[in-house]
Amino acid sequence: MQAFAEALKRYRTDQVRYLKLADGGITDNFGLSGLVIARTAADKPYAPLAPDRAVKLRRVVFIIVNAGQGPSGNWSRTVEGPSGTDLLGAVTNTAIESALRSGFDAFRLSIREWEEATRKWRCSLSRAEALRLGASNNWRCSNIRFEINEIAFSRFDPQRAAQLNAIPTRFKLETPEVDVLIQSGKDAVSTQTTLAGY
Repeated sequence: MQAFAEALKRYRTDQVRYLKLADGGITDNFGLSGLVIARTAADKPYAPLAPDRAVKLRRVVFIIVNAGQGPSGNWSRTVEGPSGTDLLGAVTNTAIESALRSGFDAFRLSIREWEEATRKWRCSLSRAEALRLGASNNWRCSNIRFEINEIAFSRFDPQRAAQLNAIPTRFKLETPEVDVLIQSGKDAVSTQTTLAGY
């Protein structure tokens, strides 16, 4: 939390005059750390939600889109060692995968603890307090659920997964590649049984 606060402070002062962008996957590929930090800093069991939102809430759905690519290159199948570029790519991919796994694990744990803390807080309220905060007459304190759904290339058939893995991650893509990505996103969401109810 201290490192996050110091980074924000640097951005808001003259210490940072120019922002240099790098691949976000190196530090937080899913963009989950902000919510984990907010939960860690929270001084209320329902935070960062406001109490009137937390008392009315029934379901929170997080959709994590994992567009991570599998291993690339074939230098591990040859006698010759990797080139410098291949080696740098492998080291970077390993760092991203490691950060991704630990970040996702921390996120899952934080969300589970947030759900339990919010439920416990809601069930500690009297009916009058809950109604004052905006709960409905048929409100049940335990009726709250936080869900995490992951959409990943690995959920497609092997041919589609291989096609998606072959698309490079860069700012400029060809139209057919963009079309494949858009259609795959639609297919991924429509075939997720856990999302069908939404």
